[in-house]
Amino acid sequence: MSTLADNGITNYTHAARRLRDSDFRDFDYIFGMDNGNLSDLQRWKERSKKSSSPKAQVMLFGEFSGTGRKEVVQDPYYIGRDAFEKAFEQCKRFSTNFLANTFPDAAKTTA
Repeated sequence: MSTLADNGITNYTHAARRLRDSDFRDFDYIFGMDNGNLSDLQRWKERSKKSSSPKAQVMLFGEFSGTGRKEVVQDPYYIGRDAFEKAFEQCKRFSTNFLANTFPDAAKTTA
């Protein structure tokens, strides 16, 4: 939480929940942070096809690195403070690139 506060994000409430089969139907994109996550998500999506028609694109979040190569986000929990800073920087960069790539006209309407 201190990494968020250091970057001006102070009105944040942490929440998490388990993935559901319906997420593959309800969301357009579902991102894995590393290759293990991505493999798990792809298998889950395949299994969810039995109960519904999934529309979500399952991707590695680091496909939007902006460097021309895919990056993974290491779980910083066991590594330390510097890893949280790196994960924050990656997620911010990936999010910015994803939005610019997926909704290129959105920046024009908010500028």
